[in-house]
Amino acid sequence: WQPLDGPPWPGPIYVYQNLFSFTPGNELFWGDRRSAAFKIGAPFTQWEYPHLKEKLASVPKEHLTIPGAGILIFNNSIIAPDSSLVGELNGSKQYLDTVSFYNNIILTADVRQLRGRMGKGGTFYFKYFNNLAWWKIGLSEGLPELAQQSKDTPAEILPGWEQNDFRPKQFLPAIPVPGAPQQFQYIGALQAPDEQIAPRAGILEERP
Repeated sequence: WQPLDGPPWPGPIYVYQNLFSFTPGNELFWGDRRSAAFKIGAPFTQWEYPHLKEKLASVPKEHLTIPGAGILIFNNSIIAPDSSLVGELNGSKQYLDTVSFYNNIILTADVRQLRGRMGKGGTFYFKYFNNLAWWKIGLSEGLPELAQQSKDTPAEILPGWEQNDFRPKQFLPAIPVPGAPQQFQYIGALQAPDEQIAPRAGILEERP
């Protein structure tokens, strides 16, 4: 979510039942730079654009409301141990109402890319409900509700995570997601051991 042309801000946004896997291509593409599963924020720079100054004159850049149910990220399974969950486009200086994570399986390096805290916005302002998470380098301080949803080892959540096996150790019950277009029985993307989600999605091409 990276709007660049001012309001009306896009929304609601629903992200659900996706599989995020770590592959050799990730490392080849990103190198030493840390990527993120989600990039979220309305860049402050647009408040300086000449063609947007009048449109944004009365809009506080530090606190925005996303329409409808906001950004609902629910029932996804993420294996990205060298990436963060969220890339905050404005660090923790921007407050975005109604950004919520429900019923996700998350195996990443940390919840955010930046270790230093500059404010109480960004990921510190998002809401987290009934997720199962593990953090390779540790969870940033100041997120007690997410700490309660975290495990000590990735194998407690996904025993075959190193092979990008998304089948959970145990299918645990999901909770209802208010305003979501679909509800699921279990945490994570997979709802059965043999379920396949878009095994050949998108355009497949061979490159030299």
